[in-house]
Amino acid sequence: MASFLLGIGALITNNAFKNRGPIGSPSPSNFLLAKLLDDGPALWILEKQCPERPYLLCTQLSRLQTYRDSFSTDDHTLVNYFLWGGPLADLGALRASVEQEARQIVSAALLTYPYQQFRTSAHNAVKQFFRIGIGNGLDAYSEDEQPSITIREVYGELIYRSYRASSQILGNLDFTLPNLLQLTLLFGSGCSLIGIILWYRRFDRLILYVLIFTAIFIIGNAMVTGMLSAVSGRYQSRVIWLCHSSLS
Repeated sequence: MASFLLGIGALITNNAFKNRGPIGSPSPSNFLLAKLLDDGPALWILEKQCPERPYLLCTQLSRLQTYRDSFSTDDHTLVNYFLWGGPLADLGALRASVEQEARQIVSAALLTYPYQQFRTSAHNAVKQFFRIGIGNGLDAYSEDEQPSITIREVYGELIYRSYRASSQILGNLDFTLPNLLQLTLLFGSGCSLIGIILWYRRFDRLILYVLIFTAIFIIGNAMVTGMLSAVSGRYQSRVIWLCHSSLS
């Protein structure tokens, strides 16, 4: 618990130091808007209101619709496309105004489609619980995509050329064996966890409470990440390996 509170405090302090305010995320409305675009309600609001309201985001509506209809999959989500794939970045200096628009659109989406959003969030939480694997996000990004642009601008041309020659860009990374090992360890740990709970419930309540908290932690992580972000195997993998370390 102390490390958790320390982490939250460090995050808030960092954002406050960078003049973003004492907040947990530098652009909470934009991140939540991206999630609701992916889930549907925010995109429906834009489709419904853009003919009458001059939202800046309306200039990106056709791109978002095209991506949703042609490219969106479990591995290529509208969340990541909006945040990192171009639509938000192309608004450039207008991003501060977009943050204000995002609050309005998010509020309208939640008020207009509460049942649909609740149902989708619950579905994503369940899906996230079973999505466990590493390698997501390590794609072969083209030179005009945000990860490549950022590496070139921040680290310089020498590091960028090394990055372009990496196994990631050449498509030589294979995570089949590591993911198989992870699933095997997870199955074994799960069986052990159930056995320990049944065995220790009569002998040591502290161990019982630790194991119950671990189970709640795994379920809670799936709910939070599944409801507030794109479903990704790496999110559940992080907490699974953390629990492995704490229990071993």
